Amino acid sequence: MTVTKPTIGQSSGWGQILNDALDSLDAAITAIDTDTVGPADHNLLEWAYDPALAVNNSLPTAGTVNWVRIKVRRARTVTNVVLYVATAGSTLTSGQCFAALYTGDGNLLSDTGNMSTTWNSAGSKTMPLNAPQSVTPGNYILGFVSNGTTQPAFARSAGSAIVNVGLVGGAAARFGTANTGVTTAMPAALSPMGPVGVGWWGALS
Repeated sequence: MTVTKPTIGQSSGWGQILNDALDSLDAAITAIDTDTVGPADHNLLEWAYDPALAVNNSLPTAGTVNWVRIKVRRARTVTNVVLYVATAGSTLTSGQCFAALYTGDGNLLSDTGNMSTTWNSAGSKTMPLNAPQSVTPGNYILGFVSNGTTQPAFARSAGSAIVNVGLVGGAAARFGTANTGVTTAMPAALSPMGPVGVGWWGALS
């Protein structure tokens, strides 16, 4: 169980007191519900799902934006986006590999720098945003694109089309693809947004 904080001005003394109280309540609930592992247990702010469920990996299509929706449960400042490279890329094109944070409807908030060297090795990749973002409760999108000889294989769940079951319309999907032919910059808007049967893992920190 997670306590959802109301949106309160951070400069408000009463708002800060309430936020601190809700933090304490969150900690108390977590201590009682010992079976629940949350993002904070992995030193993360939010995630798409428990990384223990990421039991497979896939190569994205070069130049296509793949994305995963992440729910933010309270006001936060997001400094990094996080992906896991299961198998390193090979001869990735410099200046054509990026990740980014988008609003829930696919508008760019901030992207990362070039990731072509970073994704040439396996492991967890914490990628700083060019501009940290103050976010409020709601849905956000982590998008990423790569280009090169062999794309990096990113961690994902074992699911297929079922990962978007019950979600109608591309923009409502939990996992999807968007723009194609992307090279030197992340698109300002994701379009067209369509579902994909690949449950990418991603997180915010």
